[in-house]
Amino acid sequence: VEIVEAHHRHKVDAPSGTALMLGEAAAEGRGVALADVNSDRWPDLLVANNDAAMQVFESVPPPGARSLTIKLKALPVLTIGALVKVTLESGKTYIREISAGGSYLSQSSSIPQFTIPIGESAKSISVRWSDGETTSAQVTGDAMTISRGH
Repeated sequence: VEIVEAHHRHKVDAPSGTALMLGEAAAEGRGVALADVNSDRWPDLLVANNDAAMQVFESVPPPGARSLTIKLKALPVLTIGALVKVTLESGKTYIREISAGGSYLSQSSSIPQFTIPIGESAKSISVRWSDGETTSAQVTGDAMTISRGH
């Protein structure tokens, strides 16, 4: 789990107490997963614990922050193991791998979500499906579906 503080690029007190608390909870948890539990298109952190209630840490993005949600529409055999790459206008890239499992007590969502840094915009999406074929598209909104024929 990567915890990114996106308050502003000149932040000097990183990591904050909140980031440290999230890191400690994730390290002590029996299972950790990311999912959008409140349907706001921001990934929230869920931590399953031994002999204790599950903890849910809701994402609260800074003003002006944006997310990109990508739904893959294909046979599960093609989706599981797919690599989803988002390229920003600046050339920076983010990659997520779609997995079918996780660890004991956890599994992350199969719908990848990307946080787009303030001042940046997403340019393109490329999906390398599990059979090696690639589908590419230009980003046209904050929620996109990439399809692959059956």
